[in-house]
Formats: sequence, structure tokens, C-alpha cells
Amino acid sequence: MAHSPSEESTFALVVCDASAGDQRFVYNSDGGTIQTVADDSTCVSVGENSRSAGPFMSRTLVLADCAMTDGVFKEWIVLE
Repeated sequence: MAHSPSEESTFALVVCDASAGDQRFVYNSDGGTIQTVADDSTCVSVGENSRSAGPFMSRTLVLADCAMTDGVFKEWIVLE
């Protein structure tokens, strides 16, 4: 399933296609973003609204337009 940068896409479990660039991701340590190999203008982001998930809080995980997404929703810290 290809992602269009003009829309927000939620994540889903699908059959893996290792050759599909929209199913492979790269971490950009300079900006702290996770982007698809196929399109570096899209970032893995969390939704603006949170909801209760038992003793925790949960947010929707989406692919969003990097340029239009606030940094607090798209910046990740990868621990090694």
C-alpha cells in the first residue's frame, strides 16, 4: 500500500514485502525522524490525541507529511 504525502496513514499489519520501500524505514539521527525508504518526506509520527490504555496512555501511530508535522509528534530517540 503506497502512502500519499498529502494524507495521513495509520499503521496496519500486512504481509511483509522486503522489497517495498514503503515498508522499510530509516532513522535520521540529525532530525530524530523515522522515514520510509521510498519517500523521505513522510515521517513516522504519533497522533495529537492520547487515550487511556490500562495503566498507560496510547496514541495512534501514523505516517505523516514531515514538513507539516510538529516536532513533538515526529521526533524519536533511538537507544543503542
